Amino acid sequence: MVKSIVILIETVTMKTPAVYSDGSFKTFSDSETTAQKLVDSGVVNTFAFGPTLVENGKVAVSENEEVGQDMADNPRTAIVVNEESDGSVHYIVIVSDGRTSESSGLTLYEMAELMKSYGVMTGYNLNGGDSSTMYSNGQVINKPTHKRKQNLRKGGERYRLHRLLKNLLASTFSPPILV
Repeated sequence: MVKSIVILIETVTMKTPAVYSDGSFKTFSDSETTAQKLVDSGVVNTFAFGPTLVENGKVAVSENEEVGQDMADNPRTAIVVNEESDGSVHYIVIVSDGRTSESSGLTLYEMAELMKSYGVMTGYNLNGGDSSTMYSNGQVINKPTHKRKQNLRKGGERYRLHRLLKNLLASTFSPPILV
């Protein structure tokens, strides 16, 4: 049950992932719809992240069009939305370490290719770099590159991302995917 919806921004200039009350995802651009139309159609959450890495099972980014940090090997965080034939929806969070002697990281294109190789139909880039932290069963399970204490409750890692995923998905991914 949706208790309240607050529209913070009426239009955006990029594709916006929208989540419906049944858990399904769809992306929209501002030329297709408005925030109020999304609410009226049953959308309960929207997000500002990207770009879309895989759409309809096809890589949606090009290694020739990437710029700056997108082309560099870096820690990455991405989310996969799998809608099954029975109508159920599964979310998978992928984290790639990087900038260490153990892992160089991935470009956006490499992350998209990895997703495609696993049969992903829909995948999005999330905030990466020092923010790429996988937290599961009460502990950080990857090797973030930042120097903050690894304690989510006392200011380490990116607390807001943890809260977003915890509130949105209300479950623990088992097993988490580390690249």
